[in-house]
Amino acid sequence: MYKISLRKIFLLSFFFGVLIFLPLSIPHAYAFEIKSVNVQTRNDFVLTPAKYDVSLDPGATTTEYLTVTNRMEKEEWFNVTVEDFVGSSDPGKTVILLGDEKGPYSLKDYIIPEVPSFTLRPGEQITFAVTISIPKDATPGGLDGAVLISSGPSSRGKGGAITISRLGSLFFVRVNGDAKEEGILQDFSLKGPKHWFYEKGPFTFSFLFKNSGNIHLAPYGNIVITNSIGQEIDSIDIEPYFALPDSVRSREVTWNKNVLMGRYKVELSLNRGYKNIIDKEYIIIWVLPWKFLLMAFLVICVVVATVYYVGSRFEIRVKDKK
Repeated sequence: MYKISLRKIFLLSFFFGVLIFLPLSIPHAYAFEIKSVNVQTRNDFVLTPAKYDVSLDPGATTTEYLTVTNRMEKEEWFNVTVEDFVGSSDPGKTVILLGDEKGPYSLKDYIIPEVPSFTLRPGEQITFAVTISIPKDATPGGLDGAVLISSGPSSRGKGGAITISRLGSLFFVRVNGDAKEEGILQDFSLKGPKHWFYEKGPFTFSFLFKNSGNIHLAPYGNIVITNSIGQEIDSIDIEPYFALPDSVRSREVTWNKNVLMGRYKVELSLNRGYKNIIDKEYIIIWVLPWKFLLMAFLVICVVVATVYYVGSRFEIRVKDKK
């Protein structure tokens, strides 16, 4: 019979222990960080940033970071998930999350959060890594996905329904290459009931942009308002915003002017977000503050009538000096 000494048993145990626990003792390259921060309690949590825009070559990998802050009054458990999203032909819907389904421009299999879940005490903040790895055979164009943070069941609504809060950070990844960039300004109009003329401002303008390519676009531009003699009286900048592939995106811009009178030309210049192509549309607005004008006319009539009445009833004489 083969005998094993106590020394050999000890050495074997030590060896296997090293094999098991050594990988666990090596710090992760993107180790998350939890710290306490000074925040005001608002019974919610905050996720930043709300959006990432990344350009990668096929086969490339990058790492971005998300930060979650607990502003609740109690310790909270959070879950981290990944979903695809798409745009919509309905201008009122910005993005549509797809749950377990894959989208036509799916990023779901290529994006990996560092942690699947975590717990934060009140006033604590976590920063963790999100790794994006694009396969070498990826087709040039856009890939879209969202990292979602949901708080654990924290309250119950009517009928005992569980309420779960959820926030998402959108990831727009451009796979470098010959992508299809195609979009156009579809409509520009004044929001609200249409009239021959308007009494006063402010005015809200609405416009639609259609993206028919295979990558998200970031249109931007400005609105210039000129008066009846062609003089520019105001300008409104339109900051870049995202428009997803195969979708229509609606935007609204308000001109906060109240006291106006006359004819105004409102011209929109919208850069499509690629190749410096600019679409232009304009509308004409007539502003006639008839209530103010009527009141002014009545005041003038009263003043003229008073002067006429006084002049016709009284005679002004100069006293002779003796």
